[in-house]
This record gives sequence, structure tokens and C-alpha cells, in this order.
Amino acid sequence: MKPSGGDPDFASVVLLLDFAGADGATDITDLSNAARVETFSGNAEVDTAKQFLDENSLLCDGNVATRVTYEPHADFAMGTGDFTWECGVLFSGLTGGAHTFLSNYDAVGAGSWFRWATADEIQWVVYPGVLVKQESWFPELETWYHVAVCRSGTDLRIFVDGVQMGTPTTDSTDMGAGVENFNVGATRASTSPLIGSIGAVRITKGVARYTENFTAPTVFYPTS
Repeated sequence: MKPSGGDPDFASVVLLLDFAGADGATDITDLSNAARVETFSGNAEVDTAKQFLDENSLLCDGNVATRVTYEPHADFAMGTGDFTWECGVLFSGLTGGAHTFLSNYDAVGAGSWFRWATADEIQWVVYPGVLVKQESWFPELETWYHVAVCRSGTDLRIFVDGVQMGTPTTDSTDMGAGVENFNVGATRASTSPLIGSIGAVRITKGVARYTENFTAPTVFYPTS
């Protein structure tokens, strides 16, 4: 059961996905106030067998076309402010280069990727491919992890299961004007696809939810 309330920053949530639906479904509901409508591409589909925080997940098969996409919107432009991107990720394979969890970048010089690369590193990358932060991480197959990237002021942090990876990186990059799609499971250009599953996606604009080690969530995020 989802919490019925308790998130003082819910108004700042611009995307909230629990992937509810029948197994194999290609239609989901955005639980944020924006209620955005998605497009499923490639072989992306709801998976009821692999659950994170007691909710379904998105099955990503590594095909470059497999992803869920949301139309461009200013809400997805993080600008130079605080933000939090988080989700659950499970790897079914660790080959093929980079595996993107979430991405938003545009053609005018801004945007971002949150991913894992086969050099055993979790990474935050900004357009046009500048590696802002990377930390060593050796995930195991078929294991769920909660991953988060946050910026508070100019301090950028990455967390895995509530543990801060390394030390904060100074970053003041202007991340986008919201002119490109927001993608789950691959980048805008349908590259660097994930082989595995994604669950419990939450994008919070203007709020750095995590600035030190925290207890990773065990139930789905509040929906109000």
C-alpha cells in the first residue's frame, strides 16, 4: 500500500511512476500532479514479476529503441537549481557500454544522463557528453538498488541504497530549457539502453532530498 501523504515537497515532484498495470502493459500513470502521458517505444513494457518497493517495474531489454518517453516540458529543465532524480534499478546484463536509467538533454547545449558504465562506474553526464561525476560501483545482477543523484546549491551527490558515493562534486551546470524528451531506460538518441528493470521513478525539481547518507526507501514514495 502506498503512503497517502507525508511528502512536504510533493508539489515539486514533476514525475512519479510506479508502473502499475497488467504484465506486458504499455500504458502507465504519472502519479505527480502533472499527470503526464508517456510513449512506450521498442520492447518496453510493464513487468509484474520483478517488483521494487512492492510495485511493478519497467522491463528494458537492451534494445536501443526500448524506453519510455515524455514530451518536452519546462518542468524537466533542472536549470542551475537544486534537484533530485531517483529510481530503482536492476541489471540483467552488464555488457554493451553504458546503461542509462534516466535522461534529459537538448540540442542547444544542456541536459543530462544518469547511468552506469561498463568501466564499473555510476555516472552523471551533461550535454554534450561532459562527465561531471563518476564513482566506482560494482552492481550484482538481478539485484535491486535505489539510486539517486541530487544537487544542493553547487554540491552534486550520487547515492546508492542511501550511501553517498565519494564526496560532493562542485557543479553549476545549466541543465536544459526543457526542449527535448525525458526518457526512462535510454537517452534521447535511443542509445546506451539499460539491460534490466527500472522501478519507482521520482523526479523532484528545486529540491535536494538527500544531502547525506539516508535510509533507502522500503515502500513506495508518498503520492501527495
